[in-house]
Amino acid sequence: MKQPTIGHIIGATAEHHGITRDLLLSRNRIVLVTRARHQAMYLAYELTGRSYRSIGSSFARDYSGVRRSCLQVGGHLDDDREPWCADVAAVRARLGVRWA
Repeated sequence: MKQPTIGHIIGATAEHHGITRDLLLSRNRIVLVTRARHQAMYLAYELTGRSYRSIGSSFARDYSGVRRSCLQVGGHLDDDREPWCADVAAVRARLGVRWA
């Protein structure tokens, strides 16, 4: 399978959460939007191998915000917390990517 792009990850994450791409990429801090954005950043890092700085430019964020988001989501997944695990798994399925 071809590696998903950040654009594909943003689209799949927004679709899963029932929000628009523009809302996901906005500065909106509503919990649903923030969680979706953090999950998209985490998946972009995990699935594309791009740097925090590179991912940040796609989300109009700095590298430290992307790093913090990735660590937060990774921590939730390590603790097997719902709905974080279910959300990330559903977006991965939308992208056709299996867990490594």
